[in-house]
Amino acid sequence: MKKLLTILSSLGLIATSSLFVIGCKNNNYKSDNQNRENTNSDQMSSDQSNNSNPKKEKPRRPATEEEKNKLQAIFKQQENGFAAFHTYKDVLDQLLVYAKEQDLNELELENGVNENENLKEDKNSANKNTIKLRLYGSSVIFTPKKVLNNEVETIYSSDKKKLIQIGYKKNSNTDVQINKIQETITEVPKHLPLKINSLKDAFSKSKISKVENLDLWDTKNIKKMSTVFDGASNFNQDISKWNTSNVTDMSGMFKDAAKFNQPLNEWKVNNVRDMDDMFAGAEKFNQDLDKWETSSLANINQMFWDATNFNGNIATWDVSKVKSLYNTFAGAVSFNRNISNWVTSNVENMQGTFSRAKSFSQNLSKWDVKKVIITKDFNKEVQNTFGNENLPKFNISITYSK
Repeated sequence: MKKLLTILSSLGLIATSSLFVIGCKNNNYKSDNQNRENTNSDQMSSDQSNNSNPKKEKPRRPATEEEKNKLQAIFKQQENGFAAFHTYKDVLDQLLVYAKEQDLNELELENGVNENENLKEDKNSANKNTIKLRLYGSSVIFTPKKVLNNEVETIYSSDKKKLIQIGYKKNSNTDVQINKIQETITEVPKHLPLKINSLKDAFSKSKISKVENLDLWDTKNIKKMSTVFDGASNFNQDISKWNTSNVTDMSGMFKDAAKFNQPLNEWKVNNVRDMDDMFAGAEKFNQDLDKWETSSLANINQMFWDATNFNGNIATWDVSKVKSLYNTFAGAVSFNRNISNWVTSNVENMQGTFSRAKSFSQNLSKWDVKKVIITKDFNKEVQNTFGNENLPKFNISITYSK
C-alpha cells in the first residue's frame, strides 16, 4: 500500500510539472507576441515621426570675408542694372552669372522670400528694394539703387568708347530689347543681361570692325536678331559661337555690312522664320551655309540682293514653307550654285529672283512652279546666260520692266 501511494504521488508530481511547463510556454508565447506588437508599434511610431519631421538640411559653412567682399563688388557693379519688370528670381539669376565667375557657387534667395515678387520702381535710389540672399551659410542683402519702370539705363565711359552697362527696355509683354549702342563703341561687357530677348538694331551703323567681348555674349535667350549689324560698314568679327537656337527673326541682320565675311555655318537656325534682306548689300560675304537646318524658314525676300561676292553652298536648304522669292538673288553677280532640288511648291512670287545675277546658269526646269502668279523680271538682264532651256516651266509669261 505504501508503495502504491509513492507511485501515485510521483505521477501527480509529473502531471503538475507538465502543467507548469505548458503554462510557462503559453506565457512565453504571449510575451513574444506582445513584444513583437510593441516592436511593430514602436517602428510605426518612429516611421510616422520621421515622416512628420523630415531630415533637416545639413548646415553649411559660413562665407569667408573674401567671398563676401567678392559678392559685394558684384552688388556694386549691378546696383543700377535692374528694372521694375525684374522679379527677385531674375535678379538672383543675373547675379549668379557674375558670382560663378568668382567661384561663388552657392548663392540663393533666403527661405521665405517670394521669388516671383517684382522690384519696386525707385527712380531716386531711395532703397525701396531689399533682397535677402544666402551666400553659403551666411545671410547677405542686395539693395538695388536706381530702378526704373520699364528700362535699364545705358552707361558709357567718358570717352564714349566703352560700354559700361548694357541698357535695355521692355517694349511689350514679350519683347525686352537692347538699346542701340553708339557707333564708336569698341568694347562691351562680357555678359549680355539674361532678360534681353531682342538685339534689334544693336550695332546698326556701327563704324567699328571688331568689338571687344562681343563674341563672348551668351545669346541663348535671344529671339530677334533683325538688323543687328544693319549698315555696320566695317564690321567683320567672328561671332560663329553665338547661340542662335531660339532665334526666329534674322531679317536684315547683315544688311549693308559691306565688309562682313565670317563663318556662320555652325549656327542653329531651325527656328528662324524670317531672313528677308539678311545679307542684302553684304558685298564681301561668301560662306557656305549648307549645314543650316531651315525647316521653319518662310521669308527670304531680297536675302542675297546685291551680295556681289556670294557663291556659298545652300543646296540643302528646306524652302518648302517659302511663298515668295522676290529679288532673292537679284544682283548676286557671283552666285552659280545648284539649287535645282529646292522644293518651291508653295512659292507664288518669283519677281526678280535672279535679276542681274549674271553668273547664274543652273537648270531649274524641274522646279514646281504651279502656284507662281508673279514672274516679272525673273531673269532680267541675264536672259542670255540663264535662258529658256534652264527656266522653270511657268504657267505665265515672264515680263520685263524698262
